[in-house]
Amino acid sequence: MGKEEMAGTLTLSPDELTTVFLQCKICTKIFDDDENHPRLLPCLHTVCFECVKSHINGGKITCPVCKEDHQAKPDNLNATLPRDNSRRDLYDFVRVKRAPSAVGCTGCGKNMAEQRCKECAEFLCKECENAHMRVSATKNHTLIRLDSLKQSTSMSAFCQPQMCPDHTDKVLELYCSKESCMKPVCMMCAIVTCSTNTGHKINTCGEVASRQKEHISSLLEDVREVGSDVRAVTDSVSAEIVNVRNQHEGTLAEIDDTFNALQEIIERGRQKMKENVKSVTDKKIGVLEQQKECLREHTKRIKDSMDFSEQALTHTNAPAFLQIEKTVADRLDYLKNKTYDREPYKHATFGFHREGLTNDVQKCIERSAKIWTASVYLPRTKFTIPKEPMQNEAVSIEIDISDNRGNAPVNVNDLEAFTTVAEDPSGSKTDCRLTAKSDRQLQASFTPKDAGKFKIELKILDKVVGSYVLDVKPSGFNKGTLRGSTEQKGLGSQRGAQSTRRPVPPPPTGKEQLTHDPERPDITFDIAHAHKDVSVSPDGKMFQNWSTDGAQEMVPNNSRLQRYKGAVGNFGFQHPGTFFYEMHVDFKVKKPLDKSNLVFEIGIARKSSIGTKLVVSGEKFAWSMIAAHHTECDAICLHIANGSHILHHQKLAENKAGCALQKNFCLLSTRISVAGKYKTEVGNICCAP
Repeated sequence: MGKEEMAGTLTLSPDELTTVFLQCKICTKIFDDDENHPRLLPCLHTVCFECVKSHINGGKITCPVCKEDHQAKPDNLNATLPRDNSRRDLYDFVRVKRAPSAVGCTGCGKNMAEQRCKECAEFLCKECENAHMRVSATKNHTLIRLDSLKQSTSMSAFCQPQMCPDHTDKVLELYCSKESCMKPVCMMCAIVTCSTNTGHKINTCGEVASRQKEHISSLLEDVREVGSDVRAVTDSVSAEIVNVRNQHEGTLAEIDDTFNALQEIIERGRQKMKENVKSVTDKKIGVLEQQKECLREHTKRIKDSMDFSEQALTHTNAPAFLQIEKTVADRLDYLKNKTYDREPYKHATFGFHREGLTNDVQKCIERSAKIWTASVYLPRTKFTIPKEPMQNEAVSIEIDISDNRGNAPVNVNDLEAFTTVAEDPSGSKTDCRLTAKSDRQLQASFTPKDAGKFKIELKILDKVVGSYVLDVKPSGFNKGTLRGSTEQKGLGSQRGAQSTRRPVPPPPTGKEQLTHDPERPDITFDIAHAHKDVSVSPDGKMFQNWSTDGAQEMVPNNSRLQRYKGAVGNFGFQHPGTFFYEMHVDFKVKKPLDKSNLVFEIGIARKSSIGTKLVVSGEKFAWSMIAAHHTECDAICLHIANGSHILHHQKLAENKAGCALQKNFCLLSTRISVAGKYKTEVGNICCAP
């Protein structure tokens, strides 16, 4: 974080600083060092101790600002709601900013202060200043005039010494990093209770605070990016509200044009249609407005946390900072990883059917004229290919659709606005035949005249609500046996470098000739033991490197992979043989990667090796296909390794925002064996971002 950003909140006016950081959010009293001292909530809003005690209900307290509920056990408040001693320094800063001539002398309490001692954190009048300079212990201290401090945006002169609670005459200037301690300590503590001879690790508070500030700064940048994404989604929802309203007006115009021609006979029908379209519009806008409000609240929480974190980073009072840094880090980490829906829940996808309305009006009006509406939520659109697509053979594609809640998004009879288009490798487009199998599943079919990758798009009006890349094999290709289904979710917004895998077992390709067909295991991913930050689809066929709500969230974290941020296949190689498997990988670069950032890894490793490190690459007996930012190429490159030996290096994609890749990765193993002493450690397919 740059200095300008760190000083951001300190450029607020004294009144603004007081309101935002020095007042209790419940009683609005100014914080003090007694019963109204500040307590920091996990959401980074601050409440005084008196209000904390009076507002705890059932072991919980609700933040008055963001309405989040937090655990708050009265007998252990310091663990969940730590005392925020950094407010003391900010209070002195605000006093000087507001009126330096009105600041009283800390020493005598009678005169107005003219100077501040940086080391003692005291305001001094002229007499006390002279006395200060006569005493040998303080004569070399740094004194700063208050009128010069008024112009400063730095907190360096406002750093009150934090005293040890166990040795009240000792200053907290060291930090014990032992897991059971993790707190600032004084010199006496370092000798008596936190001796290095008993396994304690002692550093200066300044060293530890510097490291932790870097960590907080990194988290802050991540949360700032999340906040930017949330605002972008909010803008998207706002735009969709406008589209819904525009579509509402356009649909009303269609209704008027049609019913004006029918005059008196259709007047009652006209009113009914208007009521229907208004009902649809109100429901959609209601849902979108609610989503927009939730996003605004999330943005507000992010902003509040960022404001507090930025302000906290300006403090030079290391002990005070360290007493709150875990709470700040936890909050920023929570906001960084908190999921939110990235698409509008509803769309301007409705209209007015008028076909045949002028013919036989009196008999057909109720059947022919109606308001249709569709609320297909793109991230839930799923494509399934029952069999491998071949050139010059009819291809059938099953498309599962639903709204944002998983409900049927459209009436089975309202498919006129739906279209499915197949774009061949040359860019030519073909309309697919589209039929409804149910109100949740459509079937598209066409006959590809060429081989290669076809882009399939499902649209309502001109809005894409699902997309899929279909790999059509050339005529005469040995189809082999296809097990399971091939699925791909509708393409949605992606953040960072994200990857999606779906295990598909087609026949082997390449130069190697086999004397017999390989085994093609039907691979699924183990949902129950996947890392908490990734997701596996209910059928185990798709892996995503971000977490989603669902039944898998009920799995205890202690039973999941801990270090390996991925998932393990449910198929283990337990006998000698020849095996083939293939995975389809999608990823998109949101922003350029640095260092050796990992994009994905597909590998085979002994069961005991999975989870010991962040990757299986380099493990004994392991095979790995790993994609990462290669600093020498400044590109996303693929490395294939056996154990610690790199066998192949290939550039996959440019390291530029917007670059994407959709590619199948195959592994044909002709020498998998499980024998002798390795019988108890079975190899498993594994996958990670």
